[in-house]
Amino acid sequence: MSTLPNVRIGHAEAVVRAPARPAEVTNACALCSNGRTRTMFEVDGSVIVKCDDCGLVRQATRPSATAALYDSDYYATENPKGGYANYFLDSDVNRRTFRDRIRAIESRYGRKGRLLDVGCALGDFLIEAKDAGWDVAGVEISHYAAQRARERGLRVSAGRIEYLDLPAASFDVITLYDSIEHMTDPVATLAAVRRLLVPGGLVHLVTPNVGGLQSRALGRFWYHSLGVVSHVHLLLQPPALLRTRALRLPRVARSHVPLRPVRLPCSRR
Repeated sequence: MSTLPNVRIGHAEAVVRAPARPAEVTNACALCSNGRTRTMFEVDGSVIVKCDDCGLVRQATRPSATAALYDSDYYATENPKGGYANYFLDSDVNRRTFRDRIRAIESRYGRKGRLLDVGCALGDFLIEAKDAGWDVAGVEISHYAAQRARERGLRVSAGRIEYLDLPAASFDVITLYDSIEHMTDPVATLAAVRRLLVPGGLVHLVTPNVGGLQSRALGRFWYHSLGVVSHVHLLLQPPALLRTRALRLPRVARSHVPLRPVRLPCSRR
């Protein structure tokens, strides 16, 4: 497989429906297909395993991806097992974060162009990017969120990126912010990213780092706070994730995001 040259890291409104996929018990790694894993611990009744080859951390039982998980409650109800504390109340903080990300993208890419946000939620990042002069589009598995984004005047498809009917090399920049860990088939997701990205384009990805300080300090409680059982399917150190056979980036740059408070479970007596 050929590689994308000079890849640097940092539109239709139709609903795109994926084939139904039931939950399955599997020993095959979602990234490298290796079957050798070791059990790390149990979180909320689910066994968490780690691949011996690539280091992917995942549930032993691969859950199905369902848009029903990401209904209006996911965005508006405080949920200690993942989701947004409240997407709407946090919008001011989110906008500042999104502006910082746009500046980071522009400093690396050097010009404005066509941008696709994968897992765009209600479209706040897309609005900031559009206001900054980008030609934006989004894809979002939640039909609720995609509809809300379209009501805000954005081009957002409901479904998964691998089912978008778009020409190759459609985008200069593709962003995945806290979304890749929700994908049950990350290889297919990253292969679609590679297909839709122009040569010399930029992928900007943010994901929980299984090798980071919070993970190492908190252990199983960190996984509990992410909502691993309910909607987070896989975790990996970002460089290893982006160098999978699906994307094969020649260069990966890493950065850090500020630590945020983590809600720990407490016992009742």
